[in-house]
Order: sequence, then C-alpha cells, then structure tokens
Amino acid sequence: MCIGSVSAAIPPVTAASAEAVAQHSSMPVPESDAQDGDASMDIVDRLNVQAKHLAAKTIGVPGDEHYACLQMVKEGATVFKHRIWPLMYIYWAYTVYGILTGPSLAFALGAFVLTYLYIDLYGAVLHIVLDNPNFLKLPLIGEACLEFQFHHIIPHEITVRDFRHIAADLNGIIGLEYGVNLILFNGLTDPAYRCVACCAVLNAYLGQLAHRQAHMRPEKRDPVVAVLQGLGLMVTPDTHRRHHKTYDQGFPILSGWSDAPVTFLYRYVVPSQWVWLAMFVLLTFGGIAGLIRLYLPLAAWALEEGGCEGAIRGWAKSSML
Repeated sequence: MCIGSVSAAIPPVTAASAEAVAQHSSMPVPESDAQDGDASMDIVDRLNVQAKHLAAKTIGVPGDEHYACLQMVKEGATVFKHRIWPLMYIYWAYTVYGILTGPSLAFALGAFVLTYLYIDLYGAVLHIVLDNPNFLKLPLIGEACLEFQFHHIIPHEITVRDFRHIAADLNGIIGLEYGVNLILFNGLTDPAYRCVACCAVLNAYLGQLAHRQAHMRPEKRDPVVAVLQGLGLMVTPDTHRRHHKTYDQGFPILSGWSDAPVTFLYRYVVPSQWVWLAMFVLLTFGGIAGLIRLYLPLAAWALEEGGCEGAIRGWAKSSML
C-alpha cells in the first residue's frame, strides 16, 4: 500500500476501542456530566463536557483508535459548536425561494431527483475525508474533522441534539456552496441554475435528517422516515451501523445508493487519501455546476419534446382536487 493511503490513515478498530464505543453508543449524556458546571447548561455544552471527560479518562498511544481526536480535546479543542441560528434560517428561506422561483414544477422535480442522487455520492466523499485523522489539523476542514470523528466516540450526540442543531452543522458548507454557485456561476440571476443549487441544498438537509433518524431507536424513529427507509429512499440503520463498526464502509447518509460503488473505490481502486481530498475539493467547487451543465439540456428535451411538463402539471392539479 502506498504512503498516504486511506487504510493507513484510519487506525484499525481494536476490540478494546470497539467495546468502548459500544459502551457509549446508547448512553444518554451522563448525569454526572450534565451536572458538571451550570445546571442550565445546554446540550452542546453538556456534550463538550462529556467529550472532555472521555478524553481525560482515555489512555492511549499514537495509532490507537480515536487517539488523535481525543488528544486534541485533551489539548483544549472544542468539539461541538454553537451555531448561528439566523444564518441557518436565511439559508432555509432562500432554499425555498430558489426552488419555488425555478422555471417550472417539472424542472424543480427533475432537479430534486438528480441532486438527491448526487448529494448521496458527495456526502460519501465528504464523509471519507472528514473521517481521516490525518486531516484533523488541516486548515478550513480541521474543525469539521474533529466533530465528525468524535461522532464515532459519542454516536448518540446526533440524537440528543435536536434537528436544528444537526441542520445548522451545515452552515459553513452551505454558505460555501451558495457562494460558489450563486455568485461565481451566475446563479443569482439565472432561475434555472438557482433552482438546481437550492435543490442540492435541500437534499443536503435531508441527508442530515436521514443520518439522525438512522441513529434513532425504532420506537423514537419518525414513522414517515421509517417507511422511506423501508423503501430504500433514506439510509437504513443497518447500512449506517456498518460504518460505525469498521469505518471503511457505509459512508453515504442520505439514501445509501452509493454505498457499494464508493466502498469498492475506497477499498480497492483509490488508495490515496490525497486523491479523496482532491475529489472532495473538486466536487465542492464544481460538482453542482457540472451537474447543472448536464441537467439543463436534459430538462429542455424532457419538458419540450417529451411532454413531461403537461403530465406533471396535470398530476399536480389532480392531486389538489
């Protein structure tokens, strides 16, 4: 295996580390941790207290599972961040606006389906990159790497935080995507471009929802999501659970359709962690733009030549009666 391979980057899961993760995976925030400090401490602060306690109690050496991120917490790094709620609400409002002001309902539905497939793949690549302990101290993505990797240590953090927290975790990447696609690629004035970009953002938020629900106990899982999981439209707990066992599979968090091809590439075809990082950067800055270049002529043919527009408008009208 070449130097800088992904298999070398991610330490093996030892029996001791797997037992430690399993011990914490179904636990609520410990009462002792919740009471440490101000009694009115919110969930983000309580999780950070728990992270510090776990780091302080863990004895390891370089190469051990989770050693790098635990060491960073010991050195004072903060894992879970307070997000800017107004910014997230602005993103939500703009996403709805961008979809509703697209060329047509049929165009928006097509864009939603295409970006739904794309975001599952993009999320898997992002997951591979942010799971890499060698990237913990890289500029721009280091903080996200720390939070991603600590999710392996405290998997329940995604269920004890409400969905607003999970959605707001995307503030940075959503801002970057909107900045690139709306400003650099003329999406501010092009309703078709804007609609596709906003559909991609909507699917990114759906990915956060799917990830959170995959961690929920069956009795607490939303019944609509449970149906979508059964239909294969949202990632199932079984698929995502495989990721938490070995960390070398189960990377997608939206539908999971890309799990098999991405896992094959990760294990056998693309060994270099730097190639995955390059793919992540390329998709972040050019993925949606490339998708739009692919979709626009396809949509024009389907709507004008294929007669999809009238069919979808007829379906929408009948469904409202």
